[in-house]
Amino acid sequence: MTEQSIPAPPILKLEKVIKTYHSGHQSLTVIRDITFTVPPGESVAIIGPSGSGKTTLLGICAGLDQPSEGAIELCGHRLDQLTEDQRAEVRNRKLGFVFQNFQLIPTLTALDNILIPLELRGDRKAREQALDWLAKVGLADRGHHYPVQLSGGEQQRIALARACVGNPEILFADEPTGNLDDETSQQIEDLLFETHARIGNTMVLVTHARELAQRCDRVLRIRSGHLEEVTDHVRS
Repeated sequence: MTEQSIPAPPILKLEKVIKTYHSGHQSLTVIRDITFTVPPGESVAIIGPSGSGKTTLLGICAGLDQPSEGAIELCGHRLDQLTEDQRAEVRNRKLGFVFQNFQLIPTLTALDNILIPLELRGDRKAREQALDWLAKVGLADRGHHYPVQLSGGEQQRIALARACVGNPEILFADEPTGNLDDETSQQIEDLLFETHARIGNTMVLVTHARELAQRCDRVLRIRSGHLEEVTDHVRS
């Protein structure tokens, strides 16, 4: 009898997650009873209409925000059982982030922006690794430039390098092509999936771009805060 391999535990698990915002006597529930798991190495797209709760859900998954109800496990940690400092440590050690508006520090060069997460860790080979990732995103000759001197596509390449320089277990991306033209969007899409394949990590992204979503292993459709549909893409 052959031994059956035991599947790896999920890298991300949400169970009955609800998020409600309160203002005075009014309340607004933007995430409603969402449950799903993500295994290691999978790419997942979260899609849905504007205002459906996609970005809020992504922030909760990444530990940037806390749910009003429900439980979240991320990289083996129950986030609700951690202090804010402990959650920040998980984010710095385990996660990478790419945002629609790049969020580069304008007073730092491209290279120094990539260095940030490694310097926070006290990594002794920080500069060597940052230079390596600068080359991987095709900008080896732009490290001394400041964000204002870079195009939108170049800024997003730097943002991706910063997100991946520490080899994160999971990469979160919020509309990573949302501020880019079609040609540049395609380049960033390709780079995202090349990086995902190179590191072998998990990727969870929010997007309005159908083509980007269809390249993921699984698509979660959110509507009015509910998980409305899950589509698995069969890979050949």
